[in-house]
Amino acid sequence: MPSALEIAGSRSVKATRFAPIFINRPYGIYTNRNPLRDPSETAFERFYGGRPGALIAGQNVELTNKLTLARRAGVSQFSAVTYPDAPDTFYAFRKQDATIKVIVDTTTAVYADNQNGTKTTILTKTVGAGQSYFQGVGNTLYFGDGIDLKKWDGTNTWNWGSTAPLAAPGVTITPSGSSAVLWAGQHGLFDDGLADGFQRQHSAACFG
Repeated sequence: MPSALEIAGSRSVKATRFAPIFINRPYGIYTNRNPLRDPSETAFERFYGGRPGALIAGQNVELTNKLTLARRAGVSQFSAVTYPDAPDTFYAFRKQDATIKVIVDTTTAVYADNQNGTKTTILTKTVGAGQSYFQGVGNTLYFGDGIDLKKWDGTNTWNWGSTAPLAAPGVTITPSGSSAVLWAGQHGLFDDGLADGFQRQHSAACFG
């Protein structure tokens, strides 16, 4: 409990080690006042400590249940573009020129959000396709959704790989030509080059 002298502005006999960061009660907002002092009248400031928690201005701020100041709920609008379906996922396509292209995947199509109120359709998905998965390599974006397998260079969209054949490929063996010489094993004495100077017998497969 501060003394009357401390309330009037004198220093405490024993300095305190701690001081509150937040005031435990709000004092309201007073915009028409000197920003260098609180808005209390003389008697209230002198004998009751003034209104140190009074606000002079504020934006995107609200009082919490603990009577402290906090950022208000909500976020800024990311894009002004309207999409026909709810997005499944987003992907940051980082290009070699250090720009980032925001890719938006929905249930029916894949878009590039141009961050200027417009969007570019990269692919209209095949019926039954699922969520897309993306991988950017250099200036090319590769992606697949379980049915479609595509790549996009920022302008054009192509197939990623070749189309699978309708039937599995088969192998036909056609005998031709005359029979070759049979393989036969040969034995011989070879010098191993070892320090003992002995020759040893080795087997080698070669033409007979």
